[in-house]
Amino acid sequence: MAQHDSNARQHHADEPRNPGRRIFLRAAAATAAAAS
Repeated sequence: MAQHDSNARQHHADEPRNPGRRIFLRAAAATAAAAS
């Protein structure tokens, strides 16, 4: 769990420099929600 929290924190830190990835992840999340 601690490792997952660390990864989530790192991803959040990367977001401002990588808006394209944030958009991609949002689209992927929407697709996953629609599929489930």
